[in-house]
Amino acid sequence: MTKTGLIYSPEGGNTHRVSIIAAKKLNVKDEDFILLDKNTSVETLKKYDLVVCGISTRGRESWADTHHDTDWDFFIHKFIDVDLSGKKFAIIGLGNHILYKRNFS
Repeated sequence: MTKTGLIYSPEGGNTHRVSIIAAKKLNVKDEDFILLDKNTSVETLKKYDLVVCGISTRGRESWADTHHDTDWDFFIHKFIDVDLSGKKFAIIGLGNHILYKRNFS
């Protein structure tokens, strides 16, 4: 049986809501539904066969707050020295068809 983990960020927006829906459809257990923060270890991903990443694709220029880095910005750099071979990854990216309409058909 495939062990699935879903890691998402940010909390409280559309990415969070869609990640909840995906987790239910994939039967992800509560302890495997992970809100990404600066302290999340990439080692956590080693226990999963499938890792689903819920990532906001909304453009920074349209964010209400003024922070420059997201939790994903910090987390992605941790992947460099970790062997995740054999793992499958999927990305949930909602997109922004208004600001980036040329990327949608």
